[in-house]
Amino acid sequence: TVDLDFPNTTESYKLYSQRVIASDIKECVCRAPDTPYD
Repeated sequence: TVDLDFPNTTESYKLYSQRVIASDIKECVCRAPDTPYD
């Protein structure tokens, strides 16, 4: 997990941000490329 230090934010928001970032990375990695590799 990405461990970032956000001052003035709640623990739940930090966990939410980590989930959003993780799912975004997973989508980018898992998505099939539109064009084949050369």
